[in-house]
Amino acid sequence: MFSSLPEIASNRSSVFRSGWLPVLGGVALLLAGALGYGLHAISWSGWVWPVLAMFVLALLLLLGTNAFFLQHRAQTKHVDLLRAQRAWLGRILEATQDGAWEYDARTRRFSCADRCFELLGQQVPEQAASTFRTHVLMRRLTRDQRHRLITAMRGAWNERGRFDELFPVHRRQTKCWLRIRASVSLDGRYLTGAISDVTEEIESARERALYQTFMEGVIDTLPLPISVRDEGSRLTLANRAYCDLMEMQPADAISRRPGQVVRAGMAERLEALDRLTLDTGSVHTLEDWFELGRSGRRVFLRITKSRCTDKRGRFVVVTTYENQSEVRDYARRMAELSMRVEAFIQRLIHAIPHPIYVKDADSRYLMVNEAIAEQWGMRAEDMIGQTSCELFGDRVGSMIEEEDRRILAGQTIRKEDQAFDDRTGALRYWAVSKTRCLDAEGRGIIVGANYEITDLRRAEVEAREALDKQTLTRGFLQTVFDALPFASYVKNETLAYIMTNTAFDEFYERAAGHPEVVYAEDFVSADIAARIESFDQEVMMADGGVLTREMVVLNHQGEPRDIVMHKKVVRDAEGRRVILGINQDLTQQRRAERSLRKTLSRLDALIESVPIGIVLFDDQRQLLQTNPCVLDMLGMDALELAGLGYRERLPQRFVPMVRELFEALAHTDVLTPREKMLVRADDSELPVIVSAVMVRQEGEAPVCWVLLVDQREQKHTEAELRRHRDQLRELVEERTKDLLAAKEVAERMSAAKTDFLAAMSHELKTPLHAVLGFARLGAERSGQLDVNRPGFPRQPRAS
Repeated sequence: MFSSLPEIASNRSSVFRSGWLPVLGGVALLLAGALGYGLHAISWSGWVWPVLAMFVLALLLLLGTNAFFLQHRAQTKHVDLLRAQRAWLGRILEATQDGAWEYDARTRRFSCADRCFELLGQQVPEQAASTFRTHVLMRRLTRDQRHRLITAMRGAWNERGRFDELFPVHRRQTKCWLRIRASVSLDGRYLTGAISDVTEEIESARERALYQTFMEGVIDTLPLPISVRDEGSRLTLANRAYCDLMEMQPADAISRRPGQVVRAGMAERLEALDRLTLDTGSVHTLEDWFELGRSGRRVFLRITKSRCTDKRGRFVVVTTYENQSEVRDYARRMAELSMRVEAFIQRLIHAIPHPIYVKDADSRYLMVNEAIAEQWGMRAEDMIGQTSCELFGDRVGSMIEEEDRRILAGQTIRKEDQAFDDRTGALRYWAVSKTRCLDAEGRGIIVGANYEITDLRRAEVEAREALDKQTLTRGFLQTVFDALPFASYVKNETLAYIMTNTAFDEFYERAAGHPEVVYAEDFVSADIAARIESFDQEVMMADGGVLTREMVVLNHQGEPRDIVMHKKVVRDAEGRRVILGINQDLTQQRRAERSLRKTLSRLDALIESVPIGIVLFDDQRQLLQTNPCVLDMLGMDALELAGLGYRERLPQRFVPMVRELFEALAHTDVLTPREKMLVRADDSELPVIVSAVMVRQEGEAPVCWVLLVDQREQKHTEAELRRHRDQLRELVEERTKDLLAAKEVAERMSAAKTDFLAAMSHELKTPLHAVLGFARLGAERSGQLDVNRPGFPRQPRAS
């Protein structure tokens, strides 16, 4: 594809040169004409030569121009055609996803498509230099690969042929296989090739090879002789059992035809059977004696042939060989024993616990055992020679004789019958079997057997009931499994999830119901899946008790959840090991625990810093815990208080009272605040306000929390208040005495004032009445007088 344009350019220059050849010829003739004109100057008849030269020149110019344009048009059309072909080939290569390349040996130029760099996992270089592109491509190959590629190119160049090589390369940390193939042009100038990605084909071929190797190993380990022949009846595959049967080595058996293994007559039959199997596609069987191996031993084989296709899609014949020589020998020995056994059966039939009888063609009993006589409530000797009608009546007997006639006609009857036991009245079930056979004289007789299946029917009923219960139990268990609040699941030995419940599906937001076989990495991240599978492997290796592990898992919303996984290996219904797991979401519990720890920490800090004494007693009234306030109040340290009871810390006169308080607390669980007296380390008494509460928790012994409030400051304050009260009382009494004396003096003065006012009031009333009269008269006459005059009689009245 890349060799067309340079070659076309060289051809075009040759075309130009060839087009000017007539013109050069015309110039030569022009010179000849000029020479003729010179001759014309010498002789009068010389004008003929110039005219002839001009005519020839015009003719040559016309021919040269026409040839030039014709060749130029043809060459242009050829170039356009080659360019179209090149574009067409480029589109084809792009469609095939192959990278094309070409090397010009004359110009030493290397050209390649951008696809080559993509296949090698390289970025397309911006530089277009041939040497640079060659260096970039070769750098992706190892030293040995470059040497092998150059050797193949040289070999193809020397032989004017082609080469095809496979090279493994690493592309984006992935191993890939590239196929580099090329061919040399006929002139030996160009080496044109392509690079293809054949990773999928190589991996598929490897998988097929591994599978074929596995199947060949499986076939080789089968104890049954197996061989595979092609359409020409040549052996293409045989297992070790076949080689042992034919007394041949595996290498010697391949490509052999049946005539090289068995005799000619039998080989023809086998080849004919192979052709019939290939034509019809049906399974065909052949049984006969064969002489096999170098020893020529006779073996009776049952040969089964069937048709299938090989890996290339061609029909082949698969043959199995069953050695039935021992079976034939066994049949012969059994025939010899049958005669000896026949006599023994005559004696044995009476000892058989199941009812058995033999009847002739007239439906008369020829032989019965004790079991059937007991079944029908008769004696065996009374039944011999009797017909069914004579023993059971016309109605039942006619039905039995009708069955006997069908049996003699070749029919075999197998049925179930039921009847009530005459002695116990219980319903009994019987499996009745009747068939026709020949006696020693070749006459048809009827052999019948009744097998009691009462226990079997009862067992079937019980089994059916148990199966129904099991079905209901399974449905119930499945419902319970889906109703479990914890995510539950079952994993097989390959660590794949084969069953999950609704909680598991909701946690990972998966479709409800039983999922397809999936693995952990299908719905969690790779690191979490690796930890889960590592834990599963530990569970598988333990193959015992329940293993528990806690880890952080992301749910479908990407939130971290604290999950505790409980897993155990159990056996399924088929005995295979499976992992039964339960994932318990403890996120809320862990958050509550962290919150509880913070709360307890705050509570401890509160107990340590509170100015109230806090004491914890157990149910034996022994001291368990105190806070610093109690130690400060008692003037002791924690070691001195450890293990002490209330008797050691209270005065003896208070012990009975405190004992009663503890007993009351045991009944009421709450002790109201009350004042008590404790003893400090220096034997001084400490007044306190005591309140307590009894805390009871399920599964734990009750404890008593006691609160102590120091009353020393309050007592001191109360004493000061009493002293001030007494002082105030004395002061009030003194002031009261002074006030009583002053009261008496005031009362006497008030009485004297009252007497004086009473006397003075009587003496003043008489003159004042006269004054008021005169003032009234003056007011009446005020209209005739000047009221603005000083001393006008209005002041007495106003006063």
